[in-house]
Amino acid sequence: MRMSRLLVAATVATIALAAAVPAQQQKPAPAAPQRRPAGTKPSTQRTPDGRVNEFPHVSRGTWFGHASPDDRRFALAKPFEHGRFDGVGRANVYAVARVDAALHRIWLPGGYGFEVAAWDWPFVDDWCWTCGSEYVVYIDEDHPGWYLIYDMGTEGFVHATYLGVVP
Repeated sequence: MRMSRLLVAATVATIALAAAVPAQQQKPAPAAPQRRPAGTKPSTQRTPDGRVNEFPHVSRGTWFGHASPDDRRFALAKPFEHGRFDGVGRANVYAVARVDAALHRIWLPGGYGFEVAAWDWPFVDDWCWTCGSEYVVYIDEDHPGWYLIYDMGTEGFVHATYLGVVP
């Protein structure tokens, strides 16, 4: 009887400890990318075997694959047409509340909507947006009216415009 109480107490203590410690420690989100001069080419990362990683991502604080500041695809007739999203920066970590893959749209808790650039969607069409991954939103200093949505799990990012609060 005493042995079974000790076993139960040890099991409860183990469960309590496991609940208090996160299953996986995420790396901290990187600092926001700095504004670059016009004509700057996207940085590329070479793997140890010489291949080039073309996927837009962050490694050791460097933003690779970020489009050139004068890339015409990012020219918006009305930058920030739906207002500005204020919850930017690495201190703000979000889960995605819902996604509409057909329209390339995601919503953060509270109804904050974003539309991912059509040319970036192929990089992330296999992301599991609503599986508990954590995301950080940055202002894209190189492309007025655009934001960068960074996936803390894959370390990839995409360009998106803010749609405002969408019910």
